[in-house]
Amino acid sequence: MDIKNTFSSDKDESTLESVVFGEKVAIDAYQDALDSRDLCPERTSVVLDQLHTSNHHMPNSKIQHKV
Repeated sequence: MDIKNTFSSDKDESTLESVVFGEKVAIDAYQDALDSRDLCPERTSVVLDQLHTSNHHMPNSKIQHKV
């Protein structure tokens, strides 16, 4: 993120884009973990909580879990 900001004319927008990208990657990882069905119930609960939290901060995304 810092290197991209160094060369960007709009550092705030560049930072925001990097944060949004990271959140989308995290949401995909949470969804993949849930889809794998390899998690114990306790871990599934933690991942679902994280997914809901991430989706709360990304209002344009949709929760797609299939548990």
